[in-house]
Amino acid sequence: MKISVFFKKYVKFAVLNPDFEDVRKEVEHIAKIFDESEHVIHKGRNTLKIVLLGSYEVVIKKFSVPNFFNQFIYSTFRKSKAERSFRNSLEILDRGFVAPTPIAFIEERQWGRLKDSYYISTYEKEYQSIRPFMDGLLQNNDLLQAFAEFTSQLHISGILHKDYSPGNILWKQNMPDTTYSFCLVDVNRMSIYSYDKEYYKNLARLSTKRDITTFLAENYAHYTHNDKKVVIQLINEYSDNFFLKKTYKYSIRNLHRKPHIVHLKGIWDLSCYFLFLRLRQTKILPERINEKLLRREVVIYNHYIRKNDISDVLVHRYNYNHAK
Repeated sequence: MKISVFFKKYVKFAVLNPDFEDVRKEVEHIAKIFDESEHVIHKGRNTLKIVLLGSYEVVIKKFSVPNFFNQFIYSTFRKSKAERSFRNSLEILDRGFVAPTPIAFIEERQWGRLKDSYYISTYEKEYQSIRPFMDGLLQNNDLLQAFAEFTSQLHISGILHKDYSPGNILWKQNMPDTTYSFCLVDVNRMSIYSYDKEYYKNLARLSTKRDITTFLAENYAHYTHNDKKVVIQLINEYSDNFFLKKTYKYSIRNLHRKPHIVHLKGIWDLSCYFLFLRLRQTKILPERINEKLLRREVVIYNHYIRKNDISDVLVHRYNYNHAK
């Protein structure tokens, strides 16, 4: 980046996919078009809207303004999320997989600091989210098997989507052959490197249901020609660790929203819970004391942790079956 940018009050930077040269004028006024659109499909940290850009139905993703420190980082040392979304989508397409076709990314800077940034891509409306199948609300083993094969091919080709979760994986059924295709979205966090066992961790956050994770792991092992028992054990272990961290994180976070007295009591109870758990794991205490500690753990678990243990990790790992 040129140092002169830091001495300019406002700089707008846009990169357009050459295949979409016919919408250059619209891209140059994307902020106005985005603000005027009311078709919001997601609003959170980032906002996504569907817009008609020329003759194309597109998705515009407006990224939240980074914190003060990251405004400089994204202007100097790292590519912005908008640019990474654009470049990574092109990489996915070049490697023979599917992502919404990137149209453009736009960055706006003030005194060299990144402010608003936008990523524009085609709207793949024929695809739908795979989440209901990962959550176990719908069942389709053929789809899950095809997805395991797709994931293995993705990994073997060197693509590691670092936010590989159900909300970022879309699918459709092709006709008349009834095969399945998959589309990757939200790809600003992605790496390219040779396949190894580290890729197993990429399946950790796909489902809270152990039977679904096991099914995916078994088929993934088949398509990557790895030992099924080893792959199933590792992927389930990674999945448990991922959801266990979320369980503790949300349990502690919920305490901060409570009145001060309740908050302090909760912190004390959770501290006791972890102490009792560690004492039992030492296996040096008499069985009678272990059982007493377990009963106390269960009480604390039910009161503070149970509702956040969406994957039943603690139930399975620490013999809390009777805590349900």
